[in-house]
Amino acid sequence: MGKTNLKIDLGEYTLEQLKDLHDTVRDAIWKWDDDELYICEISRYGSKYTETYKNLEMVKDACYKYNGDNGIMDVYTTNEKILDKIESHNFYGNVYLIENIDTYQKYKKWATEYHRYLNIAKDWAAVQKWDNEKSDNSAYMWSQQRRPYEPSIGMDEVLEKIEKLEAKEKNVVVPTKLCHTT
Repeated sequence: MGKTNLKIDLGEYTLEQLKDLHDTVRDAIWKWDDDELYICEISRYGSKYTETYKNLEMVKDACYKYNGDNGIMDVYTTNEKILDKIESHNFYGNVYLIENIDTYQKYKKWATEYHRYLNIAKDWAAVQKWDNEKSDNSAYMWSQQRRPYEPSIGMDEVLEKIEKLEAKEKNVVVPTKLCHTT
Protein backbone atom coordinates (compact mmCIF):
# COMPACT_ATOMS: atom_id res chain seq x y z
CA MET A 1 0.00 0.00 0.00
CA GLY A 2 1.65 3.22 -1.09
CA LYS A 3 1.19 6.79 0.01
CA THR A 4 -1.92 8.52 -1.24
CA ASN A 5 -3.20 12.05 -0.99
CA LEU A 6 -6.45 11.19 0.74
CA LYS A 7 -8.58 14.20 1.57
CA ILE A 8 -11.82 13.87 3.49
CA ASP A 9 -14.20 16.72 4.24
CA LEU A 10 -14.94 16.09 7.91
CA GLY A 11 -17.41 18.97 8.18
CA GLU A 12 -20.22 16.72 6.96
CA TYR A 13 -19.82 14.23 9.84
CA THR A 14 -21.54 14.25 13.23
CA LEU A 15 -19.48 13.86 16.40
CA GLU A 16 -20.55 10.22 16.73
CA GLN A 17 -19.55 9.51 13.12
CA LEU A 18 -16.15 11.16 13.73
CA LYS A 19 -15.63 8.98 16.82
CA ASP A 20 -16.46 5.87 14.79
CA LEU A 21 -14.10 6.98 12.01
CA HIS A 22 -11.36 7.62 14.58
CA ASP A 23 -11.82 4.13 16.04
CA THR A 24 -11.77 2.55 12.57
CA VAL A 25 -8.58 4.36 11.59
CA ARG A 26 -6.94 3.53 14.94
CA ASP A 27 -7.80 -0.17 14.50
CA ALA A 28 -6.35 -0.13 10.99
CA ILE A 29 -3.10 1.37 12.30
CA TRP A 30 -2.94 -1.23 15.10
CA LYS A 31 -3.41 -4.07 12.61
CA TRP A 32 -0.95 -2.74 10.03
CA ASP A 33 2.15 -4.96 9.86
CA ASP A 34 5.35 -3.50 8.38
CA ASP A 35 7.12 -6.92 8.58
CA GLU A 36 9.46 -5.74 11.36
CA LEU A 37 9.49 -6.72 15.01
CA TYR A 38 9.23 -4.14 17.80
CA ILE A 39 9.53 -5.35 21.38
CA CYS A 40 9.21 -2.52 23.88
CA GLU A 41 10.30 -3.02 27.48
CA ILE A 42 8.66 -0.40 29.64
CA SER A 43 9.75 0.62 33.14
CA ARG A 44 7.04 2.64 34.77
CA TYR A 45 6.66 3.62 38.42
CA GLY A 46 8.57 0.59 39.69
CA SER A 47 6.94 -1.98 37.44
CA LYS A 48 8.30 -3.51 34.25
CA TYR A 49 6.38 -5.01 31.38
CA THR A 50 6.73 -5.71 27.68
CA GLU A 51 4.58 -4.66 24.74
CA THR A 52 5.04 -5.92 21.18
CA TYR A 53 4.05 -3.83 18.17
CA LYS A 54 3.65 -4.67 14.49
CA ASN A 55 4.59 -1.29 13.05
CA LEU A 56 6.70 1.78 13.68
CA GLU A 57 3.73 4.12 14.03
CA MET A 58 2.62 2.31 17.18
CA VAL A 59 6.16 2.54 18.54
CA LYS A 60 6.15 6.29 17.88
CA ASP A 61 2.89 6.60 19.83
CA ALA A 62 4.45 4.67 22.70
CA CYS A 63 7.51 6.98 22.53
CA TYR A 64 5.23 9.94 23.22
CA LYS A 65 3.56 8.07 26.07
CA TYR A 66 6.79 6.89 27.76
CA ASN A 67 8.96 9.96 27.27
CA GLY A 68 10.67 9.86 30.67
CA ASP A 69 7.91 11.61 32.63
CA ASN A 70 5.54 8.66 32.47
CA GLY A 71 8.08 5.85 32.18
CA ILE A 72 11.10 4.74 30.17
CA MET A 73 10.93 2.47 27.16
CA ASP A 74 13.67 0.38 25.59
CA VAL A 75 12.99 -0.83 22.04
CA TYR A 76 14.32 -4.11 20.63
CA THR A 77 13.73 -4.26 16.89
CA THR A 78 14.65 -5.95 13.64
CA ASN A 79 14.23 -2.60 11.84
CA GLU A 80 17.75 -1.36 11.03
CA LYS A 81 16.43 2.03 9.87
CA ILE A 82 14.47 2.82 13.02
CA LEU A 83 16.73 5.70 14.06
CA ASP A 84 16.02 7.54 10.81
CA LYS A 85 12.35 7.66 11.78
CA ILE A 86 12.34 7.77 15.57
CA GLU A 87 15.04 10.29 16.51
CA SER A 88 12.81 13.27 15.91
CA HIS A 89 10.32 11.92 18.43
CA ASN A 90 10.33 12.54 22.14
CA PHE A 91 12.03 9.28 23.04
CA TYR A 92 13.60 8.35 26.35
CA GLY A 93 15.27 4.95 26.44
CA ASN A 94 17.58 2.71 24.45
CA VAL A 95 17.17 1.17 21.01
CA TYR A 96 18.64 -2.26 20.27
CA LEU A 97 18.89 -4.19 17.02
CA ILE A 98 18.01 -7.88 17.23
CA GLU A 99 18.06 -10.65 14.63
CA ASN A 100 14.68 -12.20 15.44
CA ILE A 101 12.34 -13.14 18.28
CA ASP A 102 14.23 -16.35 19.07
CA THR A 103 17.61 -14.65 19.58
CA TYR A 104 15.89 -11.96 21.69
CA GLN A 105 14.21 -14.54 23.93
CA LYS A 106 17.41 -16.56 24.29
CA TYR A 107 19.33 -13.41 25.22
CA LYS A 108 16.71 -12.25 27.75
CA LYS A 109 16.63 -15.68 29.41
CA TRP A 110 20.44 -15.72 29.68
CA ALA A 111 20.68 -12.09 30.89
CA THR A 112 17.98 -12.56 33.54
CA GLU A 113 19.70 -15.62 34.97
CA TYR A 114 23.16 -14.05 34.76
CA HIS A 115 22.10 -10.87 36.59
CA ARG A 116 20.23 -12.92 39.18
CA TYR A 117 23.45 -14.70 40.14
CA LEU A 118 25.45 -11.47 40.06
CA ASN A 119 22.99 -9.99 42.57
CA ILE A 120 23.31 -13.07 44.79
CA ALA A 121 27.10 -12.65 44.66
CA LYS A 122 26.63 -9.02 45.79
CA ASP A 123 24.49 -10.25 48.68
CA TRP A 124 27.27 -12.62 49.72
CA ALA A 125 29.78 -9.76 49.49
CA ALA A 126 27.61 -7.71 51.86
CA VAL A 127 27.51 -10.62 54.34
CA GLN A 128 31.28 -11.03 54.15
CA LYS A 129 31.84 -7.27 54.59
CA TRP A 130 29.62 -7.25 57.67
CA ASP A 131 31.42 -10.27 59.11
CA ASN A 132 34.83 -8.67 58.46
CA GLU A 133 33.82 -5.41 60.10
CA LYS A 134 32.33 -7.34 63.03
CA SER A 135 35.64 -9.13 63.53
CA ASP A 136 37.39 -5.74 63.47
CA ASN A 137 35.17 -4.73 66.42
CA SER A 138 33.59 -1.89 64.51
CA ALA A 139 31.16 -0.51 67.09
CA TYR A 140 29.50 1.69 64.49
CA MET A 141 28.65 -1.31 62.29
CA TRP A 142 27.21 -3.19 65.23
CA SER A 143 25.07 -0.30 66.43
CA GLN A 144 23.72 0.79 63.05
CA GLN A 145 22.86 -2.38 61.17
CA ARG A 146 21.81 -5.95 61.52
CA ARG A 147 23.71 -8.67 59.73
CA PRO A 148 22.49 -9.16 56.13
CA TYR A 149 20.69 -12.40 55.42
CA GLU A 150 22.78 -15.08 53.79
CA PRO A 151 21.51 -16.13 50.37
CA SER A 152 20.03 -19.62 50.23
CA ILE A 153 22.59 -20.61 47.58
CA GLY A 154 26.19 -21.11 48.66
CA MET A 155 28.87 -18.73 47.40
CA ASP A 156 30.79 -21.54 45.65
CA GLU A 157 27.65 -22.56 43.77
CA VAL A 158 26.99 -18.93 42.79
CA LEU A 159 30.51 -18.43 41.45
CA GLU A 160 30.32 -21.72 39.54
CA LYS A 161 26.98 -20.70 37.99
CA ILE A 162 28.35 -17.27 36.99
CA GLU A 163 31.35 -18.92 35.37
CA LYS A 164 29.09 -21.28 33.39
CA LEU A 165 26.85 -18.41 32.29
CA GLU A 166 29.85 -16.34 31.19
CA ALA A 167 31.03 -19.31 29.09
CA LYS A 168 27.50 -19.71 27.70
CA GLU A 169 27.48 -16.02 26.65
CA LYS A 170 29.47 -16.99 23.55
CA ASN A 171 26.38 -18.84 22.28
CA VAL A 172 24.05 -15.91 22.93
CA VAL A 173 23.50 -13.17 20.34
CA VAL A 174 23.63 -9.95 22.33
CA PRO A 175 21.47 -7.15 20.87
CA THR A 176 23.39 -4.28 19.29
CA LYS A 177 22.75 -0.94 20.99
CA LEU A 178 21.85 1.61 18.32
CA CYS A 179 21.32 4.57 20.60
CA HIS A 180 21.21 5.56 24.23
CA THR A 181 19.01 8.51 25.04
CA THR A 182 18.67 8.26 28.81
